[in-house]
Amino acid sequence: MQLTYNEFKNWLFEEVEHFARTKYESVKVKIENVEKVNESYEAIITILENHEVVPAINIPKFFQSYCVHQNLNKSKGDMELLLQQKQTLKLDWITNLEIAKKYFFIKVFGIQSFHDELEKIPHKKVNDFVITYHISLQLNQGSGASCLITNQLLKHYKITLDQLHEMAIESGQKQFPPVLKKSSDYANRLDDENQFYILTNHEQNFGSAVLFYPKMLETLGQSFSDFYIIPSSVHELLLMQANKQLDVKSLLAMLHTINQSYVAKKEQISNHIYLYHNQQNYLETLSNETLFS
Repeated sequence: MQLTYNEFKNWLFEEVEHFARTKYESVKVKIENVEKVNESYEAIITILENHEVVPAINIPKFFQSYCVHQNLNKSKGDMELLLQQKQTLKLDWITNLEIAKKYFFIKVFGIQSFHDELEKIPHKKVNDFVITYHISLQLNQGSGASCLITNQLLKHYKITLDQLHEMAIESGQKQFPPVLKKSSDYANRLDDENQFYILTNHEQNFGSAVLFYPKMLETLGQSFSDFYIIPSSVHELLLMQANKQLDVKSLLAMLHTINQSYVAKKEQISNHIYLYHNQQNYLETLSNETLFS
């Protein structure tokens, strides 16, 4: 008989506690509600001595997997594999501003991803983009592990939102430098009139944030002059040089298809595209409503 969610949660907690106490010394296991930018979930948190941490067990995700394979032994094996990936994390990396600011960076999301969460976190709104602030935990290369900066943490730092933004931009562009490449052969030449280009960061993870690095639009304008920005996901943007022969409605239709068929809801930014006017240094929002109004 298949376990209910609460039955599975209780079983998983007991298995995590037994495994952790068998493998590690001075361990504490608890269930907490994990808050992220556009989601929250119950998780089993395992805390080790000497500031060592292991990945949190996402209970709904484990339960969803269990509902598919209905094999508790597989769930147990997946849990044990995850709990062996311990890393060292010092509390100072988060609470000490002088240390933490070296690892500040920004992410961008679509405004539609939020309900009431924005009240709890420092953020800035730019068109359909919402900029949020994070600390890279640097647990291992390519892990993408980070800590969301909340209003409470910002108050602890005793800095303003503008100061946080400036620090996160300065640190973020060093940690995650921008990358521009052709969408076809990844060449870095800007010589084809109707060529798509991908703008992201070197990790290709939440790379759309590079659009808000200092002078990014002006720098791109030196190569493209006027150009379209298609927000294909939170991880990358598509760019195309503007020209009179280009059908903007086809770009909007393409973005609609991308959002509907290829990108998870929480990773979508907008159904709008943007036109950057180089001479005026102005970003114009384009939608079906504006084109037909």
